[in-house]
Amino acid sequence: PSIVRGADAALLAAAAMKARWSSLVLVEVTSTSPDYIKPWKMHSQRSCKGSGFVIEGGRILTNYHVVQDAIDVRLRKHGVSRRWRGTVLARGPDVDLALLAVHEDEEGRGDSFWNGVTPAVWCSTLPALQSAVHVIGFPTAGTTISV
Repeated sequence: PSIVRGADAALLAAAAMKARWSSLVLVEVTSTSPDYIKPWKMHSQRSCKGSGFVIEGGRILTNYHVVQDAIDVRLRKHGVSRRWRGTVLARGPDVDLALLAVHEDEEGRGDSFWNGVTPAVWCSTLPALQSAVHVIGFPTAGTTISV
């Protein structure tokens, strides 16, 4: 195998990341949490955004802190203005992960969430400590992808 360095390596990395954009999802959440001092009340609603990515089996993996106390979850693909309703299927607060499902409740529209989506591919090995990695996602309050 040949080793690519410098500007060519950066271009190859950028092309590889762009190919992964179809698995990236913007997760928009409305949440409210209980008031433990006054248990009959809930705190005011708040909204937040986070990143998720499509995995095999038609599910989306995101961070638990993004969907914690969620009362409404909306999912949006990069470059598409439509938002789909989502549901939290599983929560893992100890590992900060959550699994989401997409509701395709408007049949016949022809714009299924899954059109043009490619699930993320898991690597068979972990990167070595101190190695360079590339990260893509939607930054805090952002609606466009950042690398």
